[in-house]
Formats: sequence, structure tokens, C-alpha cells
Amino acid sequence: PTPPAEAKPEPAGETAAATEPLPAPPRLEGRDPEYPDVSQRLREEGDATLRLELDAEGRVILVELESSSGHRRLDQAAMSAAPLWRFDVTGLTEADRTRGFLHTVHFRMRR
Repeated sequence: PTPPAEAKPEPAGETAAATEPLPAPPRLEGRDPEYPDVSQRLREEGDATLRLELDAEGRVILVELESSSGHRRLDQAAMSAAPLWRFDVTGLTEADRTRGFLHTVHFRMRR
């Protein structure tokens, strides 16, 4: 029989907590996404949470959908707007910026 595989220790500084995305820093530039017309007519609402990676100037260089709003159109609207945003990365290391940030876009119908 094959001996059991040995568990390899995680390299120093690579704990699960060190790889989890952080809450996004303050947004300096960029508008909220447009609420899709069809979604408004269908009264679709939801929260799309994006995982963002930022460059040294705070511009978004990678966008992933972390958690869906439940509506493809809303998710796509949020993901399409993100590359136009810039965040305050003052004091953040390159490792922090590339580890990722979570930013939630809320789509709510006006009551």
C-alpha cells in the first residue's frame, strides 16, 4: 500500500487569513453602474459582490464576481463599471493590492 501523503506546512505568511480578500478601500473615482433598463422594468434587485485587484495607482486591473446578485444583467453591469473605478491605496503594499478587495454594488429600485 501507498503511505499516506504528508501534510505540507503553509509557507510563512501564507495563512488563510493572509489570502482572504479585504474590504475595498475608499473609491476616489468612477460612478456607480447604470441600472439596466430591462432589470428596472422587471423590478430586479440584488447585491453583486466583486473581488477586485488594484494597481499601484488604485485602478482596477482584475474583476471577478465573488457573489451574484441573482440576476445576470445586474452582475454584468457591476463588472462592466469596475474597470472605470480608482481606489485610495495609500499605505497598501503590493501584496495587499493583489490579494484582492471585496466591493459590493447594491441594486435597489426607488420606492
